[in-house]
Amino acid sequence: MNNKIKLLFTTLGLSTIGTVAYAQQVSLQGRIPNPESQQQTLTLSQVNGYKAAVELAEDGTFKATFPTLQPGLYHLEKVGELYLAPDYQLQVTVNKNGKNTFKGKGAAENQKLYNSRQSLSRFIPSSPDGPLFKAYAMDIPVFISQLDKYRTFVAKQAAGSRDDFFASTLNNEAALATGLALRSYRIYYGADSVKLANFYRFMDSSDRTAPNATARIDSAYKAAHTRSFTTDERKLVDSLNYEMLRLDDVQSFNQSSAYRNLLDSWISDRVYKSGLLGSKGFENMQLAQIHIANTQLNDPTIGGHYRYQFSSAYLKLIKEDAEADKLYQSFMSDPTNAAYQPKMKAIYDKRMAVRKGKPSPDFNFENIDGGQSKLSDLRGKYVYIDVWATWCGPCKMEIPHLIKLEKELHGKNITFVSLSLDDQKDKQKWKDYVAEKQLGGVQVISDKAFDTDFVQLYNINAIPRFILLDPEGNVVSPNANRPSDPKLKEELLSLLQ
Repeated sequence: MNNKIKLLFTTLGLSTIGTVAYAQQVSLQGRIPNPESQQQTLTLSQVNGYKAAVELAEDGTFKATFPTLQPGLYHLEKVGELYLAPDYQLQVTVNKNGKNTFKGKGAAENQKLYNSRQSLSRFIPSSPDGPLFKAYAMDIPVFISQLDKYRTFVAKQAAGSRDDFFASTLNNEAALATGLALRSYRIYYGADSVKLANFYRFMDSSDRTAPNATARIDSAYKAAHTRSFTTDERKLVDSLNYEMLRLDDVQSFNQSSAYRNLLDSWISDRVYKSGLLGSKGFENMQLAQIHIANTQLNDPTIGGHYRYQFSSAYLKLIKEDAEADKLYQSFMSDPTNAAYQPKMKAIYDKRMAVRKGKPSPDFNFENIDGGQSKLSDLRGKYVYIDVWATWCGPCKMEIPHLIKLEKELHGKNITFVSLSLDDQKDKQKWKDYVAEKQLGGVQVISDKAFDTDFVQLYNINAIPRFILLDPEGNVVSPNANRPSDPKLKEELLSLLQ
């Protein structure tokens, strides 16, 4: 079976297919059910960053014409994945149950694509989001055999197409889909869905700094898994997991979200399995990821993307200015990063604007009582800001420590602010959580979640995040210690003397 799988994977590539410029226009039209009021366009996008607006009418009909368009996979908002190519005259209708039907030139290819996506559930228990927990109870030979049958089914679909590029794309997507299924199977094999949900709830509420935290977490995790791999089984699944992944597949990188998801997973695995973290490696995940991008992702397009992604993420998180300066200068001095250097400079400039001693940006957000709270109105005291959300597990694990710290510093010259980045549609969930946990301090919610100016000016793209300001409204730390870190209390007591 291994040889059969290996042979199939090696025949599904796109490496021989180049990028070609086409001049024929593409026409796209159709209808979606129950369009949102005031929405006038749908977004057509590709994972490479391409975006275009598609005109949407009040009755749910949409239409657009594109003078030039590369053949490949696209995503149309509220419709889903489409395959578009030059000279297509495609019509798409989404019924009230979410099922897509196609007419016009390009209908055959899109029907095959749609069928291949929907058909995975015929072979393993799955939903559009991936395998269901029933799949993780399947024996390994059965699971692998079913994935093989799925690829065979898709290959037959592809064989009936006159478009060789589409056929290669469809086969490649099937291989990538099996890779993602194997990845999930490797993680969740033998998991009990109810017990695993209880484990995640325990993780959200658990104090990881408690003396027995590690043992309790390990015990809860083991209880959530009724079966586990033997050493040989683990080796077999690991050997198959990335067989379909080519690190230089630019075509898939530019059009396939499945390819990027699998490559992301491969990078994380390489960091841990190569011993790149810890005393003998790098001190944090971002530096290890940058190393992988520099040494193993040799294609300039793919390597450049990941060098920027990991370097920019780390630049936003680094606490020490000298280390941030070193990373920035290294990135900017490398000519292979030229395409991303303007973006990196913009991030660095924002960081410079909120360094220690700089005046903090202001905000004016809705508070828990329905009024407005301005950050600048809190001047005269130190201000410690917790940027969080109700959906963020690590954020909620810090809350008991924050509550304890507030009580210990009660009456001191400091105000505690909790800024929720929950979406406005989840405002009631935020209010309910604040009431349930009896959270104190100044409770406010962002008007645009992560997209509000205050959050953007602080380069916040991950939470929890903590900010400390002095009584004049100047930055003490744009990335302060967490409430669970004893160093925070020591720092605050020193400042408040």
